[in-house]
Amino acid sequence: MTRKSVNERNQQVVTLLFHGRIEFFMNVGEEDAKMIKKLITYISLVLMIQLFLLSCSDATTTPLTAAQVTSPVNNPIANSPTATLTTLDLQKRILQGIPCKLPCWEGITPGITGFDEAVKILQSIPQVSNIKFETYSNDISSLNEPPKYEEIKVVTWDGKDNTGVGELLAYPTGNKLVRYITPNTNGDFLLKDVIKAYGEPQYIIASTQMEHLSGNGQSYGIKLIYPEKGFMLITGGLNPLILEDKLVFGMIIYDGKSLDNLRLMITIRDEWLQPWQGFKDYDYSCFHVGFLINDCGKLPAKAP
Repeated sequence: MTRKSVNERNQQVVTLLFHGRIEFFMNVGEEDAKMIKKLITYISLVLMIQLFLLSCSDATTTPLTAAQVTSPVNNPIANSPTATLTTLDLQKRILQGIPCKLPCWEGITPGITGFDEAVKILQSIPQVSNIKFETYSNDISSLNEPPKYEEIKVVTWDGKDNTGVGELLAYPTGNKLVRYITPNTNGDFLLKDVIKAYGEPQYIIASTQMEHLSGNGQSYGIKLIYPEKGFMLITGGLNPLILEDKLVFGMIIYDGKSLDNLRLMITIRDEWLQPWQGFKDYDYSCFHVGFLINDCGKLPAKAP
């Protein structure tokens, strides 16, 4: 994809506002599945930025349409020395549980691995380049409380074969344990491959919101959550989504001790969570923006 087309695609990024945080979704088709990695980069870089308050959410009766499930295809990992691995190999290693299973990634485990140790591991991975360090201030105060800030340590890196940016974030105090990881990979993950490797998710969140800032109209998102396994799959677009095993997702890895650790990163209300019941129709939850009333827009017809 040319730089011009990448920029044009980036202009289609749509902004989903949560309680004090922003998530980005783009209109992704099969032809540009790799662009979801930039989506995940945008999400992770601004998870800690406080902007707006989310006021309310309502479950609509609009279903997320399920497609027929097909049999998964086995993609064996390349038996190559570490120095010759591509980032596509790194992606396969995640699904194969090499060198460790999620929420561990290449020896880094959120909630266990310290920041300094994680940096040393990153520096030892041949596919990682251009490591950068950032510090963010995050407002952790509750509503009606004076602002209270914590500093968040962030490391970003590039893939040597132009596969996008990865990121990890560390707790601000104590031993600065890694909080979450968004690994850069050659592409992104087919749902069927993730289910084959790690089973079915426990929860699904299907969401829709009007995109006033981008002017792109209404957007749609899907999150599939594996709470105890410590990762979440995320995708979205400008059209209602068809839930099928060929759907392409990006991945966020977090401290998998409980769902509460994921709530440290994004707002997840209990009423949004729907138990995973296989490939079936699920209701969209309509996310409102705090300063706008009736901000769900025109609810969509049934997804095609």
